[in-house]
Amino acid sequence: MPRVTVDQHGSQYYYEDTGAPHQSSDYTTLILVHGAGFQGAVFEPLFAHAAARNMRLVAVNMRDYYGSTPYSASELADLGSTDVERQAKAIRARGLEILTFLLWFIRKESIPPLLPATEAEDWAMEGYHYWADELAPNDVEFLAGYMRALVLYDPAPRAFGAPMSSLQDSYNPLNDSSLSPEQMKRVFPSWVSGYYTHSKAMLDALPSLSRDALVAGFSQDPVVDSPIQHTPTILRMSDGELARVVNEDAVAHSHILYEHVDGKVYSDNVRKALCHTSIWPGLRVVLVWFNTIGQPVDDASVQFDWKGPIIFHTGISQNARCNYWPTSYGPENLQEMWRCMH
Repeated sequence: MPRVTVDQHGSQYYYEDTGAPHQSSDYTTLILVHGAGFQGAVFEPLFAHAAARNMRLVAVNMRDYYGSTPYSASELADLGSTDVERQAKAIRARGLEILTFLLWFIRKESIPPLLPATEAEDWAMEGYHYWADELAPNDVEFLAGYMRALVLYDPAPRAFGAPMSSLQDSYNPLNDSSLSPEQMKRVFPSWVSGYYTHSKAMLDALPSLSRDALVAGFSQDPVVDSPIQHTPTILRMSDGELARVVNEDAVAHSHILYEHVDGKVYSDNVRKALCHTSIWPGLRVVLVWFNTIGQPVDDASVQFDWKGPIIFHTGISQNARCNYWPTSYGPENLQEMWRCMH
């Protein structure tokens, strides 16, 4: 089981690696960092296609997920503290863990450095670079030779510092005090993966809508008895597949604490990452979001789209992009993917 130490306390990450394509010296390496509740195994269906596309895929399990070191009591206390400085310390430590992994992996695996811009480039990442300026200067310079792109893959609005939604705005089981931790961890995967029916006018108007307009335009309840193409993937998985992909215990143990971190901690990180472009000036940053339109239902003004929570998140995220992203970033830094799943 491959693991690597990512901090001075001996904490480790578990990861899976497809390896370098056979006899290739110019492949692209993509580091895949999972989201809440779903661990690195969720990317395994991509592995079989990597070599044919001259790619190397590396799926990392974050702390508290399978194979990686659980959080200590003191780390959980920092994350769950009402002290913003302690919260910021906890979030900063997670970012530095990712950067430590990158440095170790590049050096251990002798990843080929970036070629000139006119040729093939070979390093991309889905994750974070918020805390690069806290690395040793030689490490920052070293990573600059490998970092091609940062892909923000359908992020939740909390990552941009948006306030938690009230239950009246949009239901979120992680904010529902009537649920026990055990109930939350069981409800969350299906809630976040469901299909919802939304106002087409609202979808077309993103990202210009206000929070109130977003709330008014999307459905709160997932579609039931939907056709197979609008059935969440996790509902079609076997028990064995679900056990590999979903980590309910991590949702209840630690992820819920991330939901309650002060929004200023997240918004400060976003500003630092997206506006301080002097650290890795050649790094491309892309925000990807999904719009899975299906066939119209009873009302021609309403269409299927994938998960109400993420549509709401997308509007907030795009507005945050307008507020925080450098003015030099154009439309190519916002990628909408049609008929795709999160």
